[in-house]
This record gives sequence, C-alpha cells and structure tokens, in this order.
Amino acid sequence: MAEKVEKKSTVKRTLHYFWQEIVKYKWYSLGFFIATPIVVFVRAVLSAMIFANLIEKVSLGLPLDELLQSAAIDVILYLVCYTVSKMVLEELRLYWTWKMEVLSMYDLANLCFNTVSEQSM
Repeated sequence: MAEKVEKKSTVKRTLHYFWQEIVKYKWYSLGFFIATPIVVFVRAVLSAMIFANLIEKVSLGLPLDELLQSAAIDVILYLVCYTVSKMVLEELRLYWTWKMEVLSMYDLANLCFNTVSEQSM
C-alpha cells in the first residue's frame, strides 16, 4: 500500500520562496510599506479635509477680500500636499515596487533554474 506523503500547499511554498527573495530587498519593501499609507492618507483624507474647510469658509459669507486671503492658504496647502504626494511619494513608491519586483523575479527565476538543474543531474 502506498504511503501518503503530505505536501505543503503550493501557495504556501510559493509565498515562502517569494518571501525569502523579498527579504533580500528589505529597503525597497520598507520604503513601499511606509509610503503607501502616507499617499493614501493624503489623497483620501487630507485633501477631503482641505476641501471641506474651503467650502466652510465660502459658506460663511465672508467679504471677497477676506475669503480670497483665507482660501488662498487652503489652495496652496492642497497643491503642496498633492504635489508631494503624487509627484514625489507616489513615484518613489512605484519605483521601489518595480525595482523590488524585478530583482526578486530575477532571483526566483535563478532559484527555479538551479533547482531544476540540480534535480536533473
């Protein structure tokens, strides 16, 4: 009677090997994991808060001179936040992700090739 050999799940093994390669590039991963929540916070929460503050100032019925002065600060703050978020952090996040993916996929391909070539010898 044939013995049952328990094998690890293919997903678990794949994630295990992928995690081994990702750990080699921890600085790319760390940058990605830090920048992502910041970008999401600026886009989803902070920009909505700035617009809500701007709408509140407009609805107060202030004279045009005071409204323009107080709204200018909100508009400049929004533009600075959006520029830093989109132009700097988002591009860095994409670069780190791309670089980490390319390097880890290269290492995984080498690992697969070496494993198959060892088995065939």
